[in-house]
Amino acid sequence: MTVQGPQRFGSNPIAMRDSQHYQEEYVTSFVEKWDELIDWESRAESEGRFFIDLLKQYGKRTVLDVATGTGFHSVRLAREGFEVISADGSPEMLSMAFSNGRRYGLILRTAQADWRWLNRDINGKYDAVICLGNSFTHLFSERDRRKALAEFYAALRHDGVTVLLTTHLLDEAEALADRVVIMDRGRAVADGTPEELTRHGAEHELRVTAPSGLDPAALAARLGTGFTATVDATDAHGSVYVVRGAEVTPAVIADATAHFAAQGALLTDLRVGTRTLQDVFLDLTGRDLRG
Repeated sequence: MTVQGPQRFGSNPIAMRDSQHYQEEYVTSFVEKWDELIDWESRAESEGRFFIDLLKQYGKRTVLDVATGTGFHSVRLAREGFEVISADGSPEMLSMAFSNGRRYGLILRTAQADWRWLNRDINGKYDAVICLGNSFTHLFSERDRRKALAEFYAALRHDGVTVLLTTHLLDEAEALADRVVIMDRGRAVADGTPEELTRHGAEHELRVTAPSGLDPAALAARLGTGFTATVDATDAHGSVYVVRGAEVTPAVIADATAHFAAQGALLTDLRVGTRTLQDVFLDLTGRDLRG
């Protein structure tokens, strides 16, 4: 394999919006460190058997993994008895995936293929096409994304399924997804449309951003029976105090703002009945960092 030079993103990396750039991104030196960055054991613990059981639930056997990377999902599915074709646009990634497969006693069937021309390089029809991780974000143009989806569809049997996208960018999921499944340690803890997930319980919530160090218990006591108050997050700009309980009425808002005024605390934000998908995720999974 030819040893390549370093990654090149120019002077403004976030301005790079060329779908073709992935071929320069996954240089050999970066791929060799990938599995140190994405620990397989931790990832397996986080995902659990969700994708495995989902495919078995629908009776699928042949799987086209179009975002193989270093082989994590291809290896897991192959060890579960699925017939897997491992495809990726990066030959460096596929080489590492093949090596990883050998470590588990597997010989992965690999194929280099660009999603936009997937069926030019991949033959046959499959029970399932999977595109996991944040892989789909490599396609920056609407035209490229539509073409890739059409190629995925063309590779499926008539009753096939596609598992397209998992993401850590919750604002992206909230804006784009028709359905969101929130995972925690391999369990699905929430399932619904973004609107359903963010609306649930929001009418009983008041979020106030104010200086840090104030006692949330005193705020709850001011509002009376049926209300709780917690500190949701703290940063250099202050803390987010969250009031939950009975319905948030104008009188409740007036009492809350009066409480902060009595403390000499200037409010920089106040929201009623609005939660983001990130708020929902953190409420369901907890706020502690996990190893």
